[in-house]
Amino acid sequence: MKNASFIFLLPAAVLLIFGVVSLGSNTAHGAGPLVWSDEFDGSVIDASHWTYDIGNGPPYPGWGNNELEYYTSRPENAYVSNGMLHVVARQEAYGGQNYTSAKMKTSGLFSKKYGRVEFRAKLPQGQGYWPAVWMMPQSSVYGAWASSGEIDILENRGSAPTSVLGTLHFGGVWPNQAQSHGPSFTFPPGDSVTNFHTYVLEWTTNSIQWIIDDQVYETQTSWWSAGGVYPAPFDQPFYIIVNLAVGGDFGGNPDGTTVFPGEMQIDYIRVYDVAPVLPPPPPVLKLRFGFDDHAGSTTTPSDSGGGVSATLQMVNGAGVNADYHGAAGSGVAGASTGSRTLDFSINGANQPGNPGPLASTTNANLGFGSVSNFVVTLWFKQNALMAAGANLGPRLFVLGGGSPSDTGVANSLGLKFQTSNQVYFQLNGVTAIADLHGSVTTNTWVFLAATYSGTSLAVYEGTDSTPASLVTNIVASTNVDFGALGTLYVGNKQNRQRSFNGWIDDFRFYTGVGDANFVESIRLLAANPPTSLTAAGGDNQVNLGWIPASGATGYNLKRATISGGPYATVASAGSLVGTNYNDATAVNGTKYFYVVSAVNNAGEGPNSLEANVTAACVPPPAPVASNNGPISAGMTLNLAAATVAGATYNWTGPDGFAATNQNPSIVNVTTNAAGSYSVTATVGSCSSAAATTVTISPPIRVSIEWSGTNMTLRWPNGTLQSASNLFGPWYDVPGVIGPYAIDPVEQQQFYRIKLQ
Repeated sequence: MKNASFIFLLPAAVLLIFGVVSLGSNTAHGAGPLVWSDEFDGSVIDASHWTYDIGNGPPYPGWGNNELEYYTSRPENAYVSNGMLHVVARQEAYGGQNYTSAKMKTSGLFSKKYGRVEFRAKLPQGQGYWPAVWMMPQSSVYGAWASSGEIDILENRGSAPTSVLGTLHFGGVWPNQAQSHGPSFTFPPGDSVTNFHTYVLEWTTNSIQWIIDDQVYETQTSWWSAGGVYPAPFDQPFYIIVNLAVGGDFGGNPDGTTVFPGEMQIDYIRVYDVAPVLPPPPPVLKLRFGFDDHAGSTTTPSDSGGGVSATLQMVNGAGVNADYHGAAGSGVAGASTGSRTLDFSINGANQPGNPGPLASTTNANLGFGSVSNFVVTLWFKQNALMAAGANLGPRLFVLGGGSPSDTGVANSLGLKFQTSNQVYFQLNGVTAIADLHGSVTTNTWVFLAATYSGTSLAVYEGTDSTPASLVTNIVASTNVDFGALGTLYVGNKQNRQRSFNGWIDDFRFYTGVGDANFVESIRLLAANPPTSLTAAGGDNQVNLGWIPASGATGYNLKRATISGGPYATVASAGSLVGTNYNDATAVNGTKYFYVVSAVNNAGEGPNSLEANVTAACVPPPAPVASNNGPISAGMTLNLAAATVAGATYNWTGPDGFAATNQNPSIVNVTTNAAGSYSVTATVGSCSSAAATTVTISPPIRVSIEWSGTNMTLRWPNGTLQSASNLFGPWYDVPGVIGPYAIDPVEQQQFYRIKLQ
């Protein structure tokens, strides 16, 4: 339904731009909990559910579409009876118009963002009837129509009772609006809108579907708004509108064939939350060779980051065991990871009759059984280019059940060069030809991936600096039966006659369906590892930090007590999502070697470069110690230590003194307390030291000397106080020190020395 004038239908070519898809298959819906409904079972229209638009469309006469009706809330135009809502259009003079009808809405009473709107209805037939069930935004947060959107669930021209439409309106403010409607739904012969049918709209964050009688006939996934970014405007609550218009731009005006009254009947309207559609589980890593183990043997094990356990045996062209471990840093992003490769760069000729090196295994762990979909990836870097058009066919890998002799044989999959810039990925006897992006240069890491969904085989190419992109996609339908035993050849075929000349890294095999995003996740693991790992030792702890890896959803942190490992996991991706970590399990005095690896939905990437540090105690600053001496015996000795953040304190001193207070005191101190006092501040297990010397003088002695009527008082320290009564009050005698001459003027006078 429209709510503004000058609405134009767009040409069919534009519909493709808006992402309209038509699906003809029956699809079961994913309805969640029922959140709102009206079953129309009462005798009156429920005022808690519905309100009305009244009139002919102020401020836009004809509701902006040249409609002819006057909408009312009268029971003559809208009523409930026999479990049905009846919306009736009549030919009568009313409100300055020649027709009446009803337009009901849930605005202000109910609105919903995303969900499933379902109703069962039948519609009138006749020229000029325009029934609709549609939705408008509760708040026009993106601007006036149509920048805040409109969703037409059902529209029908009464002159065309065998078809209905579903439409979206969006874009800019009128007259800069856009609209997108898919193909109309056409009922089979003998059926029409005049019979009851179930109409459904399913609306999610990035998809809106129109369904009739369980058949999806339209899906839209692309729209825009001048007032916001996608998925605006259809990311806000919308309310429901039900109306039966007469005349207007959509279907024309009534004519002599139109029968009045005409009515739309609705059995129910129900709104559900859409049950969340869980994404399919990601492919499962079955086998990975990172080739990161140290040189020194003729075998290389599968990586412990995931999948089954297997070991490749490396042999030279003569079939003799040989060590082809690459040097540290020779792998993808080697300068950042120190990773190694399978190094076949010594192979001088890729041709039959000049056998080259091979790494292979036949292992029950590779007996994956029957596999109907998979993802397989590999990195390579050529040492020398093949001659153009030579068709020499170096093999990058062959994986299959039993002991496949080559690519392209039953129950196997494999990747081989056909020319200098063309590779074949072969699944059983099916071949996907991938023309790489120009001739592959030397000393450039190239990433290749193949995905098989069960119906199509796709090959992707990328590099360590460019994302993976699709280079070929073919229809295929076949399984690989690995049985109970499988074989993997890397860098050659079984007889070592098609050897690769260069380096191979990070071979992976997954079972399950993977898309382009999953392939790119695999590429990122090797091409963009975490870098700049730093380690700072502390008291029984090590603080670590690193630069994040692109595409990582988490990290695995590992450590060893020997450079190069083996490493034990300290923190895994389940608990480590940031780019710093405090290893609180470190032990002081132990030197640790740390690495970190990125993790995403494709698994784990290679380890970063190593960082090493020794955990050690770092003493806190020594607190400044002080006291209130010199004092005399019998006084209170007050000791003080300056504050050290987070510290606890421990005092020791003469005569067996010990205290854990920051500022302890000794009451009635004796001369035995004289001497040096020491305090330590402890943070964690690290302690400082500081000392203060205290002088304790003998007890205070006061002497009195008489000379005639004068009296002289002598004392070593303290404050002289006097009173006229023994019990006080006592007052300081200001500004005096001993000796002090007194000329008593009172009948009695008392003196004392205040020590503290």
